Amino acid sequence: MSTQILDRLYALMRSRNSSLFTGAQLAGHLEISPRTASRITRKLLEHGYAAVEGKNLSQENGRPARVIRLRF
Repeated sequence: MSTQILDRLYALMRSRNSSLFTGAQLAGHLEISPRTASRITRKLLEHGYAAVEGKNLSQENGRPARVIRLRF
């Protein structure tokens, strides 16, 4: 994972004043594909930069989205 991605995530976290995101929110804010957001999320979780906080149950269809807390 590049420092550029970490910098963008940190700036996003500061601008939103929240460290909680779903994969779809990360993809939208960073202007990347959902698959790329999933890869980034997986790497963040593996290296301890993020943790799963719960599930977003507000969606009407499909699988509930994981809510991720960024830890930096």
